[in-house]
Amino acid sequence: MYRQSSSAFFMPKRPKPSAAGMYDDSRYLAPSIIRNWFDCNMKNSRHHMITSAAQLDGLRLKALQAGRIALDTEFVWERTYYPRLGLVQAALPGDRWYLIDTPAIGDLSSLGKILSTANIEKVLHDAQLDLSILCQQTGAFPDNVFDTRLAAGFAGLLSTISLQDLVEAVMNVRLSKGETRTNWLKRPLTERQQEYAVDDVRYLLGIRDYLQTAVRSSKRDAWLAEELAMFDDPDRYEETDPKLVFQKLKGVGRLDSRQLTTLRELACWREIQARRRDRPRQWILADKTLIRIAATTPASEQALLDDCELPARHVERYGCELLKIVAEAGHMPLSSWSPPSRFDRKLNRRVDEILDFIKCRCGESGVDVQLVITKGKLRDVITKRTNPGITTNGIFNGWREDFVGAEVKKRFFPDR
Repeated sequence: MYRQSSSAFFMPKRPKPSAAGMYDDSRYLAPSIIRNWFDCNMKNSRHHMITSAAQLDGLRLKALQAGRIALDTEFVWERTYYPRLGLVQAALPGDRWYLIDTPAIGDLSSLGKILSTANIEKVLHDAQLDLSILCQQTGAFPDNVFDTRLAAGFAGLLSTISLQDLVEAVMNVRLSKGETRTNWLKRPLTERQQEYAVDDVRYLLGIRDYLQTAVRSSKRDAWLAEELAMFDDPDRYEETDPKLVFQKLKGVGRLDSRQLTTLRELACWREIQARRRDRPRQWILADKTLIRIAATTPASEQALLDDCELPARHVERYGCELLKIVAEAGHMPLSSWSPPSRFDRKLNRRVDEILDFIKCRCGESGVDVQLVITKGKLRDVITKRTNPGITTNGIFNGWREDFVGAEVKKRFFPDR
């Protein structure tokens, strides 16, 4: 079993057969009668390929009638800044599965309407990336989303659980990983690719119903609804301010305020370049190169070559721009942001003490601690850090305050 700090969180392993050759399925979550129904009906059903805007609008009307639809995406994200959407999988109640050939269709306005229609519940697993891609492709913002990964965290499972593990835990089915690295832009899609893609939505609606029932029975459905409502916020799908990208770079803790100011401007320049050219950030300049330039503040192209170890082709292409950025950053107000300290032993002990208390409460209640707060966010709470570049789930408001935040505040922050 996969376990966290409490036996309330578990991932069942595949059961071993008994001496009689029968499997003991009592450790699986969904009743065996449901799983047997899935086994008998789903594996023999076929999916429909959607290759035109008219067919896609027909799917929209069916989803509106059904009131919900399961969605997933397949994309290629290796040589570009923005993911290239290759396929959208959809499932409707009644064993109806669809593969939407997005490159062939072109006009995805009907898909955008599905996304933005409040009367259609969109069921996804680990929804954020898929929704971001769909928003970028359709220009529409989602309304009414159910994320099975988040729901699992309120139902005694890990909120970081993979779809493969969730399907195995609930349905006693192990999904294949065979086409994980496939090229979803290449046509025609093989039968194996299509079956792999359909599997990502095949069980989602049934799992959604199971998780919703489990959460409701534990009287946490209001908490789940509050958490899911964040997907309806259009701000979640806006691109990060380029001026804040530097905060996520590895190695920022070694720089002083002046160097951080330079790094901020360099990372901002690279981000804009990557977006404009639709190329991965690292293809423009590597993170370690930005850190080295910010740390050495070169004043000449020779210094870029010698001190920053920048390849000659990059110096030729970007040298003038980089030197201008470094020079201008030297006259800017110092960055007010500083990276969190990872070596403050007193702070680390404080973080561990509070986190242990929260874990204890989570273990007793069957709520995944990762839903409540992460170690990094707890560190920010303790140090009273305010950072517009980091989206935090406030432990002192909403369902988190009701669950454990008020008690944490009383016990550990009585003066706040």
